[in-house]
Amino acid sequence: MPQNKLNKPFLFFIFSFLFLISGCMFRQKVNLIVHNAIIYTADEKFSVAEAMAIRDGKIVAIGKNDEILKLYNADEIKDAKGQTIFPGFIDAHAHFVGYAFGLGQVNLFGTKSWQQCVDKIKQFVINRQIQPGQWIQGRGWDQNDWDVKAFPTKDLLDAAFPNNPVALERIDGHALIANQKALELAKVQPNQKIEGGTVETIHGKLTGILIDNAETFIQTVLPPLNKEQYTVALKEAQQNCFAVGLTTIVDCGLNKKDVDIIDALQKEGLLKMKLNVMLSDDSVNYAYYLKMVLTKPTD
Repeated sequence: MPQNKLNKPFLFFIFSFLFLISGCMFRQKVNLIVHNAIIYTADEKFSVAEAMAIRDGKIVAIGKNDEILKLYNADEIKDAKGQTIFPGFIDAHAHFVGYAFGLGQVNLFGTKSWQQCVDKIKQFVINRQIQPGQWIQGRGWDQNDWDVKAFPTKDLLDAAFPNNPVALERIDGHALIANQKALELAKVQPNQKIEGGTVETIHGKLTGILIDNAETFIQTVLPPLNKEQYTVALKEAQQNCFAVGLTTIVDCGLNKKDVDIIDALQKEGLLKMKLNVMLSDDSVNYAYYLKMVLTKPTD
């Protein structure tokens, strides 16, 4: 046999090798492939896929296992082992900014008595090293869960926190209780009137309970968060939401200040949560946004 003639097994090896190499070269590069999954696409046909390819945090292809593995080459390949994958969930009415702020407040949800609320606040003050003069805020109490189902009074707060203004919002956001220090800063007086709200007064004395629009007395004197505090709060809230698959929120009742900060953080890439904002009934909002709409050029 001539020396320059290659045998058939060797040729088969060469061609097979070249075929494998060309296949790898022509496969598109992605960061991640997830396969062996049950993927609900939520498209118009509600189709279900088995695998997907992801590049730079975005899904670039979705389909059958063999299709995706054949067409794409990934730095990382994950076997979902038959687990279900959904698109990001959307909450159509929530309070994302309020939730973010609440993460830095005393959590009073599930408390069984007013005394338990006060005890949790004491522990919060120790853990956070709250100094005299600093505001203490909390939310979540519900007197309907207690043995005594009447609204509490501020007496225990006055005794425990005479040098710190305290404001604790009820679970539904329609009432709060404030101690004497907070009421003094807000200049709230017994029997003070406000449309759409109530300053609870018994025997000529403030109980600390402010209902609905009366809450604004306290809200107007609360110290605003600076941008750094605002950013930390929103990023923590975002991470908690992403962890359970919540990626878009209709945030209800925001003011221009909130919208401006959120917009800036999103443009800087610091906030990735998708937010559809419903503005609050506020004169500043009307003055700015109505003017913006009315002066916007039409096509």
